[in-house]
Amino acid sequence: MNEAPSAAANGSVQSVTLHSNAYSDSQPKILTSRLAQLEPHKTPGYIPAISGASAGLVAGVVVCPLDVVKTRLQTQGSIRATGESKSALSSAADLKMKSKGVIGTLRKIALEEGPRSLYNGLTPLLVGYLPSWAIYFYVYKRMQEKLHVSRATDLYSSSSVSTDYFSEVKCAVAAGACSTLATNPIWMIKTRMMAQSKHTSWHYNGIIHAARSIYVQEGFLAFYSGLSSAMLGLPHVAIHFPLYEKLKFRWAPEKQWLGILAASIVSKVVASTITYPHEVIRSRNQIKSDHKYRGIIRTARTLWIEEGWRVFYAGLTANICRAMPASAVTLLTFELVSSSLTKNFVPLEECKPSDPGLDLSSPIADVVIQRDED
Repeated sequence: MNEAPSAAANGSVQSVTLHSNAYSDSQPKILTSRLAQLEPHKTPGYIPAISGASAGLVAGVVVCPLDVVKTRLQTQGSIRATGESKSALSSAADLKMKSKGVIGTLRKIALEEGPRSLYNGLTPLLVGYLPSWAIYFYVYKRMQEKLHVSRATDLYSSSSVSTDYFSEVKCAVAAGACSTLATNPIWMIKTRMMAQSKHTSWHYNGIIHAARSIYVQEGFLAFYSGLSSAMLGLPHVAIHFPLYEKLKFRWAPEKQWLGILAASIVSKVVASTITYPHEVIRSRNQIKSDHKYRGIIRTARTLWIEEGWRVFYAGLTANICRAMPASAVTLLTFELVSSSLTKNFVPLEECKPSDPGLDLSSPIADVVIQRDED
């Protein structure tokens, strides 16, 4: 018996079993036609939403300290400029991030501001991660189903699913745009809270205080500062998730956790390295600095002139160190929770052919729909 495992790319929990004694070499076209009548399994909408929220919760707690370090390294130039404009007596040496590298910055923050400072912005981080990943994965999976990203193609190989890369890009970009629009205010508050220190001109006591202060002092539109540069980051998801799906399809056809970890880490490192400059620009857009950084072009030009091209990769090491565990934890948690929810809450009857007249017991193609036990 030649058994084709379920689609790793779209999270389907059904598998198609083809009994080789039921057909001959002259009948593959007939089998393909019959398989084409099988409606792809549609995962209930709450499964990717809950799985995404769970992934965001776990990832937020794990990576918060590294996110603080990354934000400090990205915004130290703007913080220094703000401090100098407020007081001519302030020394640039006192305001500049003296330590270099991820470990040095972690140590500096912990010693000078206390270990709790490494979790500045944890609340908005979690508040942002939960809806962000819930919305992202909900839209992403729905788009996959609408575009039929995964489909049966090769009846003779150990895997019967082929993924259309450009369809995956469409899914990733659409999901990223929806998620970004919905959660930009939360990320803006998170950036402010993580960047604040004894040198900044602002100090927030919590997410509610931050939201109220920003609204009163800067107006509603301030919550969407950095939105244009955030949208500029859509190429990141356009690279990350399609590449992840491709690698997962190759390395984890049965959803093996090691393959998922490897696929998530490699895809994240590639995407982060290519698209990192936009994160620096976005962070500067979200920091108050006497209107110095407004708009993508103006911010990029200011950074280039005043701080040089290297500033566009300030904090890259911290970002990679944060991105690898974040991606691994997020995607592995999503896959595990999604598989668990699907196995326990999706009735087998939902995996059925779209054509009620299709005779699956035909001697030409003995096609059996069964639950994937992976």
